[in-house]
Amino acid sequence: MHKYLLPITLWAAWMGMPATSCLAEAVPHVHHQPLADDNILTIVVDDEELVRVLMDEGLRPLACRPGPGAGHWLANDEQLAFARRLGMPVEVLVDDVPAHVEAERRANEEAKAEGAARGDWYASYHTVEDIHARLDALIAAYPDHVHPADAGTSLEGRDIRGIRIGTGEAGSKPALLFNGCQHAREWIATMVPTYAADELAAGYGNDARITALLQLVDVYIIPIVNPDGYYYTYASGGDRFWRKNRRNNGTGCYGVDLNRNWGVDWNGGESTSENTCSDIYVGSSAFSEPESAAMRDFILARPNIVGHIDFHCYAEVILQPWGYTNVPPPDDAEIDELGAAMSQAILDVNGVYYPNGGGDELLYLASGIFPDWVYGATGALAYTIELRGTSFELPTSQIRPTCEENLEAVLTMMEWAGIPLDIEFPGGVPSNISTEDATSFTVRISGEGDPPASGGVTLKWSYDGSGVFNESILDNPGGGTDYIAELPAGECDDTPTFYIEVATISGGVFREPATAPDDAFTAGVVTSITTTFEDDGETNPGWSVTGDAADGQWSRGVPAGGGDRGDPPADGDGSGACWLTDNVDGNSDVDGGSTILTSPQLDASEAGLTLSYWRWFSNDFGAAPNEDAFHVDFSNNDGATWYQLEVVAPDAPESSGGWYNVSHELDAVPGFVPGTEFRLRFTAEDLGQGSVVEAGVDGIVIEAITCDDGNVECPEDCAGDDGLVNVNDLLAVIAAWGSSDAACDINDDGVVDVNDLLMIIGAWGEC
Repeated sequence: MHKYLLPITLWAAWMGMPATSCLAEAVPHVHHQPLADDNILTIVVDDEELVRVLMDEGLRPLACRPGPGAGHWLANDEQLAFARRLGMPVEVLVDDVPAHVEAERRANEEAKAEGAARGDWYASYHTVEDIHARLDALIAAYPDHVHPADAGTSLEGRDIRGIRIGTGEAGSKPALLFNGCQHAREWIATMVPTYAADELAAGYGNDARITALLQLVDVYIIPIVNPDGYYYTYASGGDRFWRKNRRNNGTGCYGVDLNRNWGVDWNGGESTSENTCSDIYVGSSAFSEPESAAMRDFILARPNIVGHIDFHCYAEVILQPWGYTNVPPPDDAEIDELGAAMSQAILDVNGVYYPNGGGDELLYLASGIFPDWVYGATGALAYTIELRGTSFELPTSQIRPTCEENLEAVLTMMEWAGIPLDIEFPGGVPSNISTEDATSFTVRISGEGDPPASGGVTLKWSYDGSGVFNESILDNPGGGTDYIAELPAGECDDTPTFYIEVATISGGVFREPATAPDDAFTAGVVTSITTTFEDDGETNPGWSVTGDAADGQWSRGVPAGGGDRGDPPADGDGSGACWLTDNVDGNSDVDGGSTILTSPQLDASEAGLTLSYWRWFSNDFGAAPNEDAFHVDFSNNDGATWYQLEVVAPDAPESSGGWYNVSHELDAVPGFVPGTEFRLRFTAEDLGQGSVVEAGVDGIVIEAITCDDGNVECPEDCAGDDGLVNVNDLLAVIAAWGSSDAACDINDDGVVDVNDLLMIIGAWGEC
């Protein structure tokens, strides 16, 4: 505990009140006048007890789950003075909240107009009416697979609107529920489920993955659970930072926290309050509110719901049961596995890391929350996803990327619910096949309830690009979960594609990739791979660090930043360590210049070399994001002269984090000359006005890939590929004279003429 905090009894006496009054219920306050004379503060609070003290005094935490640490609070001048008298560090961020909110409103209206002009509904936030109209439009546009599914009405009589997206009769398949906006001020939490509705509705019949999944799973989407509160955040005379519903508590204070009103551990004491003025007021009883009761009844009426995500903001985490205790739930392993899969799926989109775990691991405990009731009452795996942001006012520029990355979590949960088995590759999927021998790999089939039929696990493969696949039944030595697949040897001009298909005892058919054959695995064909340089970041083979950056210089190690501020949460190649810009946790990125990572001298003298590496670059955080670039250069002469290999521009798709594996065929790179004085350098720079710049490099490999299948190219043998250039080929050229026949246009100049005839004569005989 920090030294500036006084014991509770001392500061209570100093404030002229009994020591117990701050820990018990405070005298009810007059209903907070929306934002008049308010300030937005940063306050550093040491423990949960003092959080409750501030809330009982009427300060409002601007966090989905208020807890200890540095956080944002809403307070009038009197409450600001109260916090300062406690001796806590207090910083005023905004001293005119109404003006601040009006500026946000104007910016949103401008973004909305610009989005309308280019047809982008997700360029801005939208009202209750807008979102409900969006659902109506989906029902009208896709009547075969989008159906109304309202949950009920709110306290003030507004509809709690929803839709079902799926094929066939309701209740005939496993179902999932995705909802947002239990908390009114969390605007981005309305946009994410609405975006999922848009993409699923439009994707059925057009996107192979979505089509396959909606034939296996029904999806219920309810974007706004709390329509009264959400309406109030937009209303004239309303409150942009309102959290609860709009119940008149009869004490001069309004609202019940819907996400503390659920029946599992209701009023259990973890982040709860019986103070009717508190932002975490639990209500008079579990399900006292029509909104939570309607959602309860909606779920109980649909026992086929097996999974649930309740979207909130902000923290960038995936919270798992239990939320109210650190005792593991009965299905902890499966819950954690699905949570980790959704975390990885989100990370793969924009490089933003949402760690998964229990509330006690990632934030803190909370009683009476929606997902805990869903899991406890129905057994469905239920999660809270806290979305992007460092405040409830997530910039409109981040709406679409937030929606896009969380759609992948939705699709991942759909795959978990709809596919009763896992198809995995313990040793990885082959990226190359041999010209000489069959290429073997292990396929692991696991899951419960519907095992593979006898002979039902097959490898489908095609080498000629025709889309027609050959089939081979996989061996199952030992009769366990592991099967052995073999891809036959290929030729250098083959284009191998392949996938795994599993037919189950019940007659189900599942594939990996799930959208195969439209999207299948691909591989190259090689005879040999010779590695001339390889660095996985575990040691330093001679890299040097230079540059004039005031902070954020390159360093090597296991990522320590946690992935919460543009930095990578893990390395790129899976070995553990990598090169990073200032590998420490907290506020430490590239500042005030450039940092340059230069390789040792490397041998690149062999012909046909391929250079590959993993890179990470994030430039979309901070006060002035998207202003800096990431540079990769090379030198043929030990650093005397440098040539550009690639630049990741400030606004490029790969400038928002994420590990990307990049490869270059060096012989095709402008300026490259084979030699033994080859060097690489990676430059991260902060030359703009305030962007947070984080970068990483890992898995640098230089290798020579050769393919020799014994086939000799002989374009002059144009008549029939018989291995001879003879009179048949001569006659074929004469027959095609003056045309553009590709087979007889030996020199590829677009016309069959005397030059092709001369080439036939010059190559006469055996190829």
